[in-house]
Amino acid sequence: MARILIIDDEAAIRDNLAQLLRLEGHETHQAADGIAGLDAARRLRPDVVFCDILMPGIDGYGVLAGMRATPELAATPFLFLTASANQDARAQALKRGADDYLVKPFRIADVLDAIARQLDRTGNNRGKT
Repeated sequence: MARILIIDDEAAIRDNLAQLLRLEGHETHQAADGIAGLDAARRLRPDVVFCDILMPGIDGYGVLAGMRATPELAATPFLFLTASANQDARAQALKRGADDYLVKPFRIADVLDAIARQLDRTGNNRGKT
């Protein structure tokens, strides 16, 4: 089981993803914007973060920069979950330090594969059953 933080300004996406991940045995937490997301990340120290890019206030790039600048969060797997399927946007996100980039609408199998890859990369055994 992994502790997963979902940061997205669309409640339906947050709720649906959280529910799907809980059914897979993960602990989920949600934040409705970048400011709340950074606060939650600092408090919870999640194993994986899913974050939208376009949000009011601090966007996903700001959340990523804030996490990478925080020593205890700098290595946390950070995955963008966004509606933009543009390859330039994907390349930019990865160049800025994101660990993965998934496009909405997503398939739960792709999300679960992305989580498994990140947990394997970081050696986090909580994600394994």
